Amino acid sequence: MGLDINSLNFLGFSKNQGVDFSKTLSVGRASVCMSDDEVKEFLTAFGRSDLTKDIPQLTQSKYFEEILSAVFGATKLDSIDASSYEGASIIHSLNEPLKTDKRFTAIMDFGCLEHVFNFPVAIDNLINLCYNT
Repeated sequence: MGLDINSLNFLGFSKNQGVDFSKTLSVGRASVCMSDDEVKEFLTAFGRSDLTKDIPQLTQSKYFEEILSAVFGATKLDSIDASSYEGASIIHSLNEPLKTDKRFTAIMDFGCLEHVFNFPVAIDNLINLCYNT
């Protein structure tokens, strides 16, 4: 599961449409799956060429949290996974109902939900994790 240039472009489009990434939940932890040149091209097109000098810091981590914070303004980032293997902050199988008071402004999945067998419960869990507007 990873954040590639197409996913990054989609996030940029979403931000331009008004999506609030301040409190973001990732289903699983997305790794960075793009070259520094692709990130530079995106940052320039997205109007954040000021960050091009920081590309090594944005992409050096295995995961995409640095990019989400710096580019999209995420201040609270969590991830949910059935295993602690990749360091998710919430360990829970989405096959089972989740009871929590946590809420998020954005929830993203770049390649995990297809591994969940009880899809209706998983989607219900994610809907319940969204802020009511």
